[in-house]
Amino acid sequence: MTVSPQWLAIVRDVVGAAVEGLSIQEFNRRSILQPHGVNASHLDRVRVLEQLIEDQLIAIDDRFLTLGSIDGIGWLMEGLQAGDSLVWEIAQLIDVQERVVRKFDNERLLEIGLIGEEFVISELQRILPENHARRIRHVSIGDDTAGYDIVAPSVHRVEQMSLLEVKTTVRPGKDFVCYLSRNEFRVGSNNSNWSLVCVRLVNNAPVLVGHIALQLIRDGFPIDQEHLIRWETCRVQIPLTMLQPGLP
Repeated sequence: MTVSPQWLAIVRDVVGAAVEGLSIQEFNRRSILQPHGVNASHLDRVRVLEQLIEDQLIAIDDRFLTLGSIDGIGWLMEGLQAGDSLVWEIAQLIDVQERVVRKFDNERLLEIGLIGEEFVISELQRILPENHARRIRHVSIGDDTAGYDIVAPSVHRVEQMSLLEVKTTVRPGKDFVCYLSRNEFRVGSNNSNWSLVCVRLVNNAPVLVGHIALQLIRDGFPIDQEHLIRWETCRVQIPLTMLQPGLP
């Protein structure tokens, strides 16, 4: 199913009405009073509501709109995969606990991770002089336990090598959210030339968001309380304002 930004905007409004718990009567009254535009009439909104009910994104309970589930909705999953900000907004309104979104993230992790790594390598090859670009190594292809994905000359000081851990997401927003393993944290802590490189897929195209040294976020990681209990993976949420532009 092909969806347009105008259609998604109406979906967001309808889902917002369900979040508010509007009755069908209240929804119709609001819809009639809203400004009409191309593909945004009262009839268009009613048709979108009917489609969302069919998709089980929205349900009717005693004539009141209620939220359904995003699980298995083809156009929505395609939009999440493409990094469509409107689709992500809709999904997070419905899937407040992010149960489906987290499952989606896990299933997509390896696929989008490779896209991000290959994109960073292509950017390095574009920026670095040819004789230094030949020194780039895609480490994670043969060894995913090194604690970094790419070894390459620094784009600022080519005589120095950088260890790059690339994280890729399709989530929009003012923060960059990813997961860092204990091993990646350890390697980053022990190597000042280690950087976290952040890539975001926007409409299926990779975009370099920026990079950050582990030292700037290290204090936020958990500390083991005893030898029997230790963390292995940590969810990292970095404000975009903390990221340095470009590559290290």
